[in-house]
Amino acid sequence: MPGLSSSLAVLLVAALVVAPGPAGATGAQPSTDPKLVHNWVRAVQEGDRVLSGRLPPWDAEPFYRQALNLVREDPSLGPVIESLVLDRLGQAQAAQGKNDAAELSYLRSLVLRLGTEEQGAATAETLENLADLYYQRNQPEAGLRALRQSLAVRERSFGPRSPEAAQSLSLLGTAYRQLGRFEEAEQLLRRAGAILREAPQDACVREELSLAWNSLAELLAATGRDDEAERLRQEALRVLQPADCPPSLGEDPASLAPSRTATRAPPATRRRTP
Repeated sequence: MPGLSSSLAVLLVAALVVAPGPAGATGAQPSTDPKLVHNWVRAVQEGDRVLSGRLPPWDAEPFYRQALNLVREDPSLGPVIESLVLDRLGQAQAAQGKNDAAELSYLRSLVLRLGTEEQGAATAETLENLADLYYQRNQPEAGLRALRQSLAVRERSFGPRSPEAAQSLSLLGTAYRQLGRFEEAEQLLRRAGAILREAPQDACVREELSLAWNSLAELLAATGRDDEAERLRQEALRVLQPADCPPSLGEDPASLAPSRTATRAPPATRRRTP
């Protein structure tokens, strides 16, 4: 597990040692709906449609469980695809408040991904989902560890001055701000904003820049620097318009699938942490 912090490595090993059976073995049973039994990509897409819409999140879990069964039945698909499905399952479980099950799904997803050379955005996003879970459980230090690891993954994969790294800097800075660690937060948020300002501008970069500036504005207002805070709020509004960054729950399953199973992914909504 190259580059993995020792504390997070302990959690990942524990996920394999203390949790018997397949990931997600507790809770709802896999769906037997006939439209799910043919194609793991379609099962993931159906789960995404539920989870990203205004539908009960528990309706998404059987789709992801079915996809997991289908992936495990086909050894040719490999650990990266199983990791993707486990991440989605964790998101569905977290949305239901099934935090222990969600944590296990995320950790197993990371174990599979970190055992391969595929350690880019998908690994970082799973770490961010895990961080979000820890914040919901009032475990801020665990959340910070996951966000630091996400930043390390993005910097290795994309470079320290990439928009992808800036996204992690912004998330980590926001986490420090919410904990009242303003000096550390300000450094990270200013660094994120500077990188994003220099990056080629598209809707997603503008959205990330707006988020970073808004978070920094909150910090400045909390520390009595109201004039600069207001300037940043106005800048955040200006760069955001117009913006139409395609939302996502994570990797498009069709992009990883063999051509015989690929179908078009539906719209989805990705949560930000924290």
